[in-house]
Amino acid sequence: MAEYKPSKGLKFITNHKKVLSGFVIFVYAFVIIVAYFMLDKELEKTNFFSQILGGVFVVGGLVISVLQYISSNVEATIIKEKEKKVRAAEMANQFQKEIIPLANILAGAYAKSGLNEKLLSKIATKKLEMFNREEILAFVSVKDIRRAMDDLYAGYLIDHCTEKNIGDKDGEQGLVFSSSECKVAEEEINVCINNLANGLEYFCICFNSGIADDDTVYQSLHQVFFQCVHMLYVFIFFNNISEYDRLYSNIMMLYLRWHERYENLMEKEEKELADMKKNVKENIVVKAKK
Repeated sequence: MAEYKPSKGLKFITNHKKVLSGFVIFVYAFVIIVAYFMLDKELEKTNFFSQILGGVFVVGGLVISVLQYISSNVEATIIKEKEKKVRAAEMANQFQKEIIPLANILAGAYAKSGLNEKLLSKIATKKLEMFNREEILAFVSVKDIRRAMDDLYAGYLIDHCTEKNIGDKDGEQGLVFSSSECKVAEEEINVCINNLANGLEYFCICFNSGIADDDTVYQSLHQVFFQCVHMLYVFIFFNNISEYDRLYSNIMMLYLRWHERYENLMEKEEKELADMKKNVKENIVVKAKK
């Protein structure tokens, strides 16, 4: 929205309402007195004139009141839009501080466990719409989900291993972890998934409710947001069986809105690129004929 600036006259009236009100009353009284003498001191004619003059002043006052009301509403809207942009910037900063570190932990576990290819690639290429158990079980089984969680534990261990974890395993050199380390890995991944999901839900609530302006952060955060949702997808939406008990609905809503926007922008860019290539080709053909 373009920045609105009230006219100088309206701004002057708004800033000097008391002085102008007194001046108008003075002018009204002065004009009535002058009219009284100009009309040969006839009260009936003077009263008639005062009614006409009063009507003019009332209409003028109403016009000014309407203009002030419109001005106030426009200014309030501009202030609200600016506040939403500021809130969006704050949310982006919070996303960087709280969401991205958790996403990095989970991304590391995905990469080290091989789940990027086995699971994440499937989710990334699938059109997500329902975000419920039925949609999840259409391409993975309950056994696959349990195995994926175990793989994440293992991936976390591999991603955080040190030299002390290198030793003999089954007669060959490999990575060896104690039961306490395995327990820590399980706790870390479970807490990471829970905190990341809850953090994303709060992030999405702010944008879905209009508290913050998602246009401000879409371009810089949409890819990371999509990746986070894909990593969490089979774990946090599996318990969505009925609509009245739906979990993480705000994540679903923002994902659907941003992904539709992403697809529309991608189609538009591909169309523009195709048109550009077509124009270049046509120009080359025309020049060749000449």
